[in-house]
Amino acid sequence: MQRIHAPFDEPTLAQIDREVEKKGISRAQWLNSVVASYLRLLELTKGADPAQTIQEAAQMRITIESLQSENNNLKEEVQRLESESKDAAQIAPELTQLRTNNGSLWRDNQKLKKSEESAREEAEQARRKLGAIEAQIAANTLETEKARSDMILLEHDKAHYQDTIKQKDQQIAFLEAHIAQLTQSIGQLSLKPGDEEIKKKGWWRFWK
Repeated sequence: MQRIHAPFDEPTLAQIDREVEKKGISRAQWLNSVVASYLRLLELTKGADPAQTIQEAAQMRITIESLQSENNNLKEEVQRLESESKDAAQIAPELTQLRTNNGSLWRDNQKLKKSEESAREEAEQARRKLGAIEAQIAANTLETEKARSDMILLEHDKAHYQDTIKQKDQQIAFLEAHIAQLTQSIGQLSLKPGDEEIKKKGWWRFWK
């Protein structure tokens, strides 16, 4: 597995440590899950920067609010002109133009609202998929930890059995040496006596 090292300033590192402490995982695991989630978001947004998509949605919202404020100002202006004007014929073209501008702004406002709603839906879909990805990462992490724990237990059992086999081998070696010694002793006891022993004691007395 390849390793990547990246520098972080103190505020960013402090924020990462807070998130790591909340989740109860290591920095490497947290960074791995964040990178995997970010890459998944890139796939969902077809290569577009997720942060840029959110920023664009926020900018759309600001634009809509500005248009709504401008729309309200135009409405107030129309009402003022209608209330203050004495000659309807003179203000009719201006009112018409204001209404036209108001209608155009309203249509632009509706388009922006639809764009905002679409961006909000896409962000919500991405958020749900991100949650599913994080859940899958958590499940995979648990499976990995369980496998690691099982491996440790197996290594412990292996060491135990190896130690037991070593002890048994030592016992066998000891018994083999003891048997060899006994065999040698028995062989020495069963040797034929010398001729002088036979003459001195007699063959039958020696073996009696």
